[in-house]
Amino acid sequence: MYYNGNDPLQSPAKTNTETISEPNQNKKTSSTFSRIFSMFLGVALIGGIAVGSVHLYRHFKGSEGSSSFSNPLAASSSKAQRSRPKTCPEIDPSKRVIVFWQSEHDGCETIPDGVTHVFWGFSEVQDGATVVDQTFQTTDQKLTKCIQALRKRCIYSFASVGGAENNKGMAGISDYPKFAQSVLSLLEKFAFDGVDIDDETTGPEFNVDRVLGYMKEVHKLLKASLSIANSNNKESKGKGKDYGISFDGLIMDGVKSFCSDPDRASYTRCFPPELMQYIDFVNIMAYNIDRDVAIANKIYGDAVDKIFKEWTKEIFAGDATRGTVGVCVGGGCAYGPGPNDATIENWASYAKTAGGMMLYSASADSKDSYHETKNLIKLVTK
Repeated sequence: MYYNGNDPLQSPAKTNTETISEPNQNKKTSSTFSRIFSMFLGVALIGGIAVGSVHLYRHFKGSEGSSSFSNPLAASSSKAQRSRPKTCPEIDPSKRVIVFWQSEHDGCETIPDGVTHVFWGFSEVQDGATVVDQTFQTTDQKLTKCIQALRKRCIYSFASVGGAENNKGMAGISDYPKFAQSVLSLLEKFAFDGVDIDDETTGPEFNVDRVLGYMKEVHKLLKASLSIANSNNKESKGKGKDYGISFDGLIMDGVKSFCSDPDRASYTRCFPPELMQYIDFVNIMAYNIDRDVAIANKIYGDAVDKIFKEWTKEIFAGDATRGTVGVCVGGGCAYGPGPNDATIENWASYAKTAGGMMLYSASADSKDSYHETKNLIKLVTK
């Protein structure tokens, strides 16, 4: 989302593409246009005559040329395997190390050991479509290969749906069963382990009934019987349609005095506790607070003793493992400073008794040899 003014939390959280070389991601516009790439040249010899064919691939909309979730490619690709190596350990929620990866970036094979989940950004809901695109900002083949390679390393892959630049599309979801079916089709197509819903609508665009309505349908389709969050406090390896489900929250969504303030009603929202019955955990995006360093650091400093405690009490019904603490790096810190090293270390100590930590994003951090990613792994697992 994009805010104006000087009030805390008037900031973008996660945008749908990533410019690693620049400090601010507001310039990213890949969600507004489609780029056509020449994907491959296949040559077949028929009767001694060479026949060449060129397949044009649309970078964002995909080779199908449509956002329909019933396309033939989705159907044929849904047989991709979700089975994990038998040697993969169960993951305690407190040991989660989640990283976002912008799908237009190569290099997924370099993601460090110790990461437990990779959230792939982003698949969007086109304006008025009410269904999720069945593509990302890369080729289907590359993404499938990455997911399978990560699975062999016991790393979960989630599809991230929405993003800060997709608020209009998310706000337009009206046919809840149809939306849920498109989510399931996306997961089956690429053999994802779960979905992360990044609905960042706020103010008048945020409608509690809409969010609860479509999430109820998503939960109904994605959960066979066993919930990750309630599986003896362990991450489930899951069978059938037992997919993981997470939802992204802004840091102040769980602070009633802030999110319900009528003076902030045009750009805030309060996280509905009822939503927790349909999801496994929340990614608390604890960054992009304020451009004023002093204000941002004050909020960061109060997070463990005040903000995260209120999330746990009011939203998670006392179960802190339902909340993963998110931090930013590089261009992901798009509105003022991110939390400093001392703050992150303090948060990690808390997160080890809660739901672990999240980084936005490892694809940006890869340019710095995964400095922050490796730091989170060390802090959470030591």
